[in-house]
Amino acid sequence: MGFENLVAKTKGYDKVRDLLPLQEMGMDLDLGFFLAVTSMMRFVDTEKIRLAGVTVDVDGKLLMLVNTKNLKTLPLKQQMFVMAHECSHIVFEHLLSCKKDESISAWNIATDAVINNILIREYNTKIDEVTDPKTGELKTIQLHKLISDGKVIPEKVGKEPNMMTSEDVYNQLIENSPQKPKQGKGKSDPNGDPNDALGNGDFSELDEIDENNFDTHDRSFDWDKVEAETKHDLGQVFKAAERNEYGASAGNYARGLSSVIKKHFDFSRLLDKIIYKKKIDFSREHRRVKLGGGLMFPRKHGEKMKIYVTVDVSGSCWDVTEDFLGYIMALPEFEEVSFFDVGIIETVVKGDVPPHKRPSCPAGGGTDLNPSMAHFEELEKAVNSEKLNFIVLTDGYIPPLTCGPTKSNVIIMTVGDDVEYERAGRKYRNINIREAVKK
Repeated sequence: MGFENLVAKTKGYDKVRDLLPLQEMGMDLDLGFFLAVTSMMRFVDTEKIRLAGVTVDVDGKLLMLVNTKNLKTLPLKQQMFVMAHECSHIVFEHLLSCKKDESISAWNIATDAVINNILIREYNTKIDEVTDPKTGELKTIQLHKLISDGKVIPEKVGKEPNMMTSEDVYNQLIENSPQKPKQGKGKSDPNGDPNDALGNGDFSELDEIDENNFDTHDRSFDWDKVEAETKHDLGQVFKAAERNEYGASAGNYARGLSSVIKKHFDFSRLLDKIIYKKKIDFSREHRRVKLGGGLMFPRKHGEKMKIYVTVDVSGSCWDVTEDFLGYIMALPEFEEVSFFDVGIIETVVKGDVPPHKRPSCPAGGGTDLNPSMAHFEELEKAVNSEKLNFIVLTDGYIPPLTCGPTKSNVIIMTVGDDVEYERAGRKYRNINIREAVKK
């Protein structure tokens, strides 16, 4: 369903704001993040959708369509859930690197499931899931309901439910849902070509689940059409949320949302150039090979090298860990990878099988890179002739470093803040994965 016909001639965007629970959300610091996102939007009141949906206006502005007549029949906490959910879709699109279109309904259900799971987990005392005012029937897609119905099986993915990405949920829905042969136009696209974006068949059971959801999705939503200024502003607000500037709940929400979006990152494309960088240097005699006719070529230098790695398991970067370990553990110079939260909780050495799910964290939470850096520092002190490369995968939200290698090559792969060590004689190289994924 495209929203173009619903918004083409609509005027008076700002008048709709007065009909929404934005003032009440603004009175609560924990919900301030969503209010900041709505400040970048225009609003349209229409009875042609169930409750709400988001899209892009013709001039690149973010647009939220709201059926205020139906919205006002809901309790205040449910109204605020609707607003938070729609804002989450905007943030989700901002972070997304790819979509799935074998079944539009499956992708809608998967994204709603992970979004709602995070909202309820982080804001369970602030907002309530949406129910039908007359029947009390739940109108919110729930991840645990998909699991209990056998449509999503975490064991097959090898992850805990809270760590499953939208892509994981989508793949499970496709795998575990019955598929019927196409017969004319399906519910997924009632006005379009039945062969368009419906894969090899009609997932009518998923169509029904999507149809019963309070959220109306615009299948033509294209993030590339959003104006650059809005993209920049949303990025700044999201980074502020990750730094807990909108409160702890918003910080957990932002980092949680980022973690459920699978980011395919080609680590070899970037790290190969850094780890295996060869300098052509003719300045020293032992680095040159003289040939006849006065020609000189750089001597091949078989430098011994070892690679040690540590990975943050706090959640925010676990979605890229599989790609990272697949690359790093296949390198001939790889020695070991450790996993840390407040300390080192597990270590895998050369020849071992990488973990298929996140190592269990002790109770108490928190993240501290210092124990891993202390280990790296000891390895550096004990080195003989080898060149050491230390690589860290983290979200960057950690206490300041009090120790670490000072002479070796240290590469920080981060999805959040940069990591520095003031006493390092050789500056650490920070690479922001989120920014690199978008390039």
